[in-house]
Amino acid sequence: MDKKLFENLDEQMNMEYESAYIYKAMAAYAAEEDWTGSEHWFNEQAREEIMHAEKFRNFLHDKGFKISFKGMQAAKTDYKSLLEAFQAALEHEQLITNNIKKLYKEAVEKEDYEVQVFLNWFIEEQVEEEANVGSVVARLEKIGDSTNGLFMMDKALGKRED
Repeated sequence: MDKKLFENLDEQMNMEYESAYIYKAMAAYAAEEDWTGSEHWFNEQAREEIMHAEKFRNFLHDKGFKISFKGMQAAKTDYKSLLEAFQAALEHEQLITNNIKKLYKEAVEKEDYEVQVFLNWFIEEQVEEEANVGSVVARLEKIGDSTNGLFMMDKALGKRED
């Protein structure tokens, strides 16, 4: 594997761990505001992001590369509303999607077929990630400041199982 491609995959692994950290901070915000369903949703998302990071870690390890764990910046925990938190989540997922696409392009340019196959799963996963968060944002935008609507939405978010 090309050294630069490895470094970029290692960086993405760290970004996936950081994604979990960001979602845990969003869960903390939701907990402080007594949005227990949203807290659950964000915690489930954090768990999923750790799984993504572990996929990168395992792949790099299996390829014989020594991985690095980099420090993280403090994550934001103060939002004006659930909508703002979920909008930030959507923006973050879009950032991750763009990074995965760049990695895939680099793997194509380097003719690294193993990395391309590995990244295919993430490309498909990011479509789902953006759709899920985008759906929550769209519903929260429709709800607006409706207290009843927000409580119903929060209850629905608490039923997330994956």
